[in-house]
Amino acid sequence: MQRKILLMLYATIFLWVSAFGQKTDSVVIVKCSIGYKLPAANCIVEINYPQIVGSNDSAQISINKALRESLNVEISDNEFYIDCQDNSEYLGDYKILFNQKGIFSVEITNYQYNENAAHGHCWYGALNFNIHTGKTIELEEILTNGYKKVVEKYMQPFHDDLAVYLDEADHLVKIPGYGITKKGLIFYFKSFFEAREYIKILIPYNVLEKYISYPALKKIK
Repeated sequence: MQRKILLMLYATIFLWVSAFGQKTDSVVIVKCSIGYKLPAANCIVEINYPQIVGSNDSAQISINKALRESLNVEISDNEFYIDCQDNSEYLGDYKILFNQKGIFSVEITNYQYNENAAHGHCWYGALNFNIHTGKTIELEEILTNGYKKVVEKYMQPFHDDLAVYLDEADHLVKIPGYGITKKGLIFYFKSFFEAREYIKILIPYNVLEKYISYPALKKIK
């Protein structure tokens, strides 16, 4: 049985800086939570996600909109709705990967389990933003041609899991997603085998150094 429910929203500021009226290289983050429990139907919804505050400019509005849209729920006028099935779980969380040098990178995790399913399904990925423009930072803006050879080398231990991303010559065809951290870039791949779900590969900056073209990341060692 499906029930469309309105999810309650809670917000907690866990980081605050004096950023009003100043152009800073990091953002102020608010942790938001939406949750609902329907014991009779054994339906649980627990989703945490970030929003940034400190101004109301177009960059912040654009980033917050993208963060909300990354959730696996229906959004209407800042209210959240979901079809709550019997014996189901909808879980979501995030991890801040990078928040400096004008870059905001956040890892998003969504998990969903529905009745009669063999197991739940998980989605991993990251969103990367230029905090001054509000635009998504594409991987091609960060790395120049040639970097795929490095990624291919790091994929080798997971070759069978990730064969779908390689051509017949074992050349990388597609990278589903990536995230920016202090130590290096994380590459996200969905495994061919459902039991493993997702594989995350971290490649240090010193390995990618000659391919990095994004100015803010060139200085990280």
